[in-house]
Amino acid sequence: MNVDVKNRGDLTDGETACDYYELTDKPKNTTVLLGIDRERFIQLIMDSLKSFS
Repeated sequence: MNVDVKNRGDLTDGETACDYYELTDKPKNTTVLLGIDRERFIQLIMDSLKSFS
């Protein structure tokens, strides 16, 4: 997916624009995670934060 941060624009100042439907001819420049195991992800974050204490 092509992802671009619009830092100047009338309607998109600071917006992250994702070409999910590939409507532009811009090349793919990132991989976007669209589905996750939410509980596992939260546990991963919590475990990572605990490692700092």
